[in-house]
Amino acid sequence: MQNLQLYIDDQLADLPDEPLQFSWQVNNLADVQNQNGSFSKQFKLPYSQNNKAILGFPQVIQLKSRAPYRRYSVKLIVNGIEVLPAGFGELQASNNDGFDFIILSGNTDFFESIGGNIYDMGDSSSVWTDYGKSLVWDQYSMPYPETPLHPDNCIFDLSHVANSQEKTEGWIWPVVDYGHVDLADFSKWINVRQCRPGFFLHSAIDLLIESTGYTVDTERSTLIRDPMYNKMIVQFANDSFEHGADYQNAPDNLGMYAIMAANTSASHTSISDTYGKGVFSFANIQSDPSHQFNGQYFTAKQRMSAVVTVVIPKLYFKGKVSSPMSNIKLQVKYHSVAGDQLDIAEQLYDLTDFNNREGDGGHLFGDYVFAKKTLSGTVELQPGDRINLAWEFFDSRPESFICYAGASLMIKTDTVNVLYSQPIQCERILPDISQKDFLKDTLQRFGIICQTDNIKKTIALFSMRDIVANIPKALNWTSKILDQGFQATYVLGTGYSRINWMRFQDDPDIPREILPKYFADDKIIIDSDVINPSNPQTDIITSIYGPSPNRPYYGGTIAQILKIDTTSSLTDFSITTKPRILIDQKLDLRKIGGKTVVFADGDQDQPGTNTISVNGIISTPYFWKHDGEFNPVFCDKEGQPGIRTKYYPEVERILQNTQKIVRYALLTPRDISGLDFTIPIYLEQDSCYYYLNKVDSWSPGNPCKIELVALA
Repeated sequence: MQNLQLYIDDQLADLPDEPLQFSWQVNNLADVQNQNGSFSKQFKLPYSQNNKAILGFPQVIQLKSRAPYRRYSVKLIVNGIEVLPAGFGELQASNNDGFDFIILSGNTDFFESIGGNIYDMGDSSSVWTDYGKSLVWDQYSMPYPETPLHPDNCIFDLSHVANSQEKTEGWIWPVVDYGHVDLADFSKWINVRQCRPGFFLHSAIDLLIESTGYTVDTERSTLIRDPMYNKMIVQFANDSFEHGADYQNAPDNLGMYAIMAANTSASHTSISDTYGKGVFSFANIQSDPSHQFNGQYFTAKQRMSAVVTVVIPKLYFKGKVSSPMSNIKLQVKYHSVAGDQLDIAEQLYDLTDFNNREGDGGHLFGDYVFAKKTLSGTVELQPGDRINLAWEFFDSRPESFICYAGASLMIKTDTVNVLYSQPIQCERILPDISQKDFLKDTLQRFGIICQTDNIKKTIALFSMRDIVANIPKALNWTSKILDQGFQATYVLGTGYSRINWMRFQDDPDIPREILPKYFADDKIIIDSDVINPSNPQTDIITSIYGPSPNRPYYGGTIAQILKIDTTSSLTDFSITTKPRILIDQKLDLRKIGGKTVVFADGDQDQPGTNTISVNGIISTPYFWKHDGEFNPVFCDKEGQPGIRTKYYPEVERILQNTQKIVRYALLTPRDISGLDFTIPIYLEQDSCYYYLNKVDSWSPGNPCKIELVALA
């Protein structure tokens, strides 16, 4: 007799008469693209008063209970053994017969905690998701414009670029060519304003796992000790360099808004006086939290990108309508600390249309009332730079104007785009994809299987190679197998074909003569005439990243992610590329003739006054190169084993000689509570070691079906 206890929200529930059935799985070899979790078949909880109370009386419509819309914590104990110590349950439906209930556990909790996109992790206030509330990325980022700086914060400035070259975790500013590094003269200074950061893959995965409340099981996770994994950099390849959501949504303490309290008018009658000009005043200051506006001039206190908007609701203008015609310009003016001036927006008023004709011949005058006009422009401001709204008469006099009260001047901080010297929210270095896709790409790259411990809140990251290595620790389940026959199949599932491609993204902007199509791809060929005959080839892995070519530099080469159009004089990142992943390579300049790399913060062709010379270690990453330490592409290259050869040989041998056996076994609660999918199963009946693919429909005291895959 099995003593089974089901606790829901730590309360003992009444159980149905029929047995509960559970399935246990972490990875289905028939589906290389996805991880799996443990679950129960749907069952009915009795419609008892006790169960009604535990579930929050969901059947009472008048209560409007939230209980059926949330997950319940679940614990299952059999004969005093916790076979499911930390699961969660979902109420599917209720009726007069009971409550339809399902239990989930294992990897399910972990993978369902990895929701949302990577960029959601910088949005703590989103009403759509809770994923950003943990703010795990803040240890590397300044989340808000006025948060205190931390030494680990990533800043877009000369010091952080030059001094990050030896970093091996978190963010780094490696020497990567976006189209700005001179192809012929390596000694030419590097403009850090055109550099972009990368983020170490292992640090990003750690943060992703941390955000779920889990930690990595360092003892069982061979991935974290993989040297290539620890040197991989997710390098910035986005089309725009933007701040995180919290930074963008922060209150604008550097902006201002003011209104013209009274009419502004002026007349200019002297034909010889060419300096008829003035400055508007906005006496009604609605908002100026940083006290940068004196009524006429806005003076920046710190570096900012200012979006300036002027609204003129109504303006009256009178002047000469015969040639040369009178006109007046309203100008949003920028004044630099150095004395330079620039009109960032202007509005011309003339008398092409006019009313109230006066005079005749060459001295014909008129006037006109102009409707609402808006002037706007964007400018980067340094501390001390000023902005104002000015007016100026042109051409024939006499002329006059009236700008009516209610005109407004608004300066808003552009918190979207990252400016030089500003902090970077590091989740924005990565591509804008889901967290699950980001993790999935990493797991597939290294052939990793996950197994969670829901009590310890840990996750083990191991491979099929680790399972094969554990053959000496195999569990002998010979005595547990029932004499109820078996089923053997020779195809793992419908997810495979005879030709199974492992691909990187195709980036059409890379010339084919530099990187041919399929340069980084490979395939697993299964020697079988019967596998998926209607589809002879399929893509079993498609990476989120595209390949990167190399270009000459000190030490041989650096990676190139061409974002700047080198045929144009513009330096904007105007070329769209796929996401990129690179291998960090530390180059000791002292070992190649004592070379020096100069980082500078100048604009365009001038290095500026601030430079930092590095004559020690710099980071010169690559995607693949013939003399590289690692080969991160799927295929073998020049004798270097690729991902397929290095991380998939055990899986490939299984696919070439597939034997999936289904047997029936009598597993005890202790067997289930101690399930470890890294440990193979040995059956004397077959003289064979197996990977435990699935325990199906287990219930206490009853036979269950087990799926075993022979370790070839």
